[in-house]
Amino acid sequence: MVKETIRIYARLKPTKYRTGLFEIENDQADGSSIVQFVIPKEFADGFVNNKKELYKFKFQNVFNQDIQQDVIFKHVAQPVVDR
Repeated sequence: MVKETIRIYARLKPTKYRTGLFEIENDQADGSSIVQFVIPKEFADGFVNNKKELYKFKFQNVFNQDIQQDVIFKHVAQPVVDR
């Protein structure tokens, strides 16, 4: 029988140009975080784009672009090392 669940984390990598194409929701009832990516539909050359505009992904925790590596280590790896 499984003693623990697998924890999945996301770290948003810094980019040259910060964009507002994503949102992070950290206040989920189960303590998880959701990342929402908004990719606008574009109508080009008269073709209709029927792809989704909103994509949602759920993680144990999401680390934003400006977080330091030592903070991530303390939250993700240190509890595993301490066992």
